[in-house]
Amino acid sequence: MNPVLDALRGDEPQRIVLHDRWGATTAGQALETIRRIAGALSDDDYGPGRVAALFGPVSTRSYLCAVAAEWAGGGQVEVPTDLPLDEQRRIITTCEARHVIADPTTVDSSTLRDLAETPGVELLTLGPASSGTDLLAPDHPAPTTLPVRHEAREGEPNRITLTGGTTGRAKLVLRRHPPTRPPNVPWLATIMRRGPTPATVLKSGRLTGFGRTLGDAALTMGGRFVSRPTFDPDEVLRLLVEEGVTHLALSPHELRTLIEHPPTATTDLPHLRFILSATAATSPTLLRRAIEVFGPIVRPVYGQTEAGLISSLEPEDYASGVAEVLRSCGRPLPRVGVEVRGEDGTPVPPGRRGEIWVTTPNMMDEYLDRPGDTAHALQRGWLRTGDVGLLDQRGLLTVLGRASEGIPIGETVVFASEVDTILQQHPRVRDSATVDLPGSAGPTLGAVVVTTDPGVSGPELLAHLAEHSGRLPVPSVVRNASHIPRTYANEPHWDTLRAWCASPEAHPVAADVASSRRHP
Repeated sequence: MNPVLDALRGDEPQRIVLHDRWGATTAGQALETIRRIAGALSDDDYGPGRVAALFGPVSTRSYLCAVAAEWAGGGQVEVPTDLPLDEQRRIITTCEARHVIADPTTVDSSTLRDLAETPGVELLTLGPASSGTDLLAPDHPAPTTLPVRHEAREGEPNRITLTGGTTGRAKLVLRRHPPTRPPNVPWLATIMRRGPTPATVLKSGRLTGFGRTLGDAALTMGGRFVSRPTFDPDEVLRLLVEEGVTHLALSPHELRTLIEHPPTATTDLPHLRFILSATAATSPTLLRRAIEVFGPIVRPVYGQTEAGLISSLEPEDYASGVAEVLRSCGRPLPRVGVEVRGEDGTPVPPGRRGEIWVTTPNMMDEYLDRPGDTAHALQRGWLRTGDVGLLDQRGLLTVLGRASEGIPIGETVVFASEVDTILQQHPRVRDSATVDLPGSAGPTLGAVVVTTDPGVSGPELLAHLAEHSGRLPVPSVVRNASHIPRTYANEPHWDTLRAWCASPEAHPVAADVASSRRHP
């Protein structure tokens, strides 16, 4: 059975369980919407073996549509709205998704028109729109009960999600329907049980696998799921107060924006008891700032599209303030195995760098249409994450970055996070991103820096690095910017950053100073 549907059926019909920009939805209304969507999809030949493309950011209707599609036994893929149209169509075609479903309250009419004109695609909308067929049209009566469930066939597509796309093109991660559905209480659901009242969870942005998991956990634990299509700090603060939000999910970029938003400092948030910082690394400096503003309720997590959530840094671990602990992403979650392995595939001693391998309850089955990549990543029940990191004697995991993004400078392999951790300790640096740049004598480093003072110079930042980073190689080029460009997954967009560092606006650091520290 579906745990969300079970929870809604057993709930008080008039209790509000969902809330978005267009109002509140009760448990009874949620069930009716699921019935309508599941019935309409079944009538349109959607079910086992079919894949629907869910288009648009998170909303109440898009979330309930995801639940209904799962009930119908088919598969689903979430297509980010801010990808180019050609890339969106590539994803839809690769997944063989004949049905594209969009919420017209969050997707503009021109985009809907483009989707409707995609060859081989039927556009379905969650409400009236200028293009497509309305799944919730009044002339399509809702069944009085849920349609008979089309049992998903073992091995058929279930959920397809996208990797981060830091270099422009994302891989499609496929999870198939298993032979049985074992009981699974996610770590998030366990966290939501804590506290004097049921959880009220706030998530903005995409309806990712992670976003779906948040909604499922909230409803199955008797709580509420509040969603917004975009992140706005004023609106977040208002919702934290008016809706009594207890659990807030943010990317590190959004967390930084909320911290620096002036009204945050004077807003009383008595209900908030959990902030999840996900989708990218949370720097030690950002974590310290967040704890100063919100208290020890911030939990940075590490996860991957291919594996789900892997580890969490808990308040009891970072209470000591030890720098190495703040730099880590915490301990593996229950039922998660983590090993750091050397090039020969065997575990390395604590404290030594290597590739991170994991096994989790939510591992992918394959990369869609990439058998070679799948065989490389999945080996004997373990997933090669492609990340480099280390496990210390305490069992804390530190992630340095993608193995493919290690930058050889002389005899040292440097990761952007190592330089950025030091840069962001400068009192006038808000954010930074370090990249590799081609050079006649080998790669060099470039840094894009967002400061609170445009007068902060490259030499000043270099001196800061020299004081705090030992013999770590330093950037030869620094560019000030108003923001760090990011992908749809809130990860730094490395190609854009490299182009910025090569632009006339970038400032070369004094050659005699930089070269003296380039080869440790």
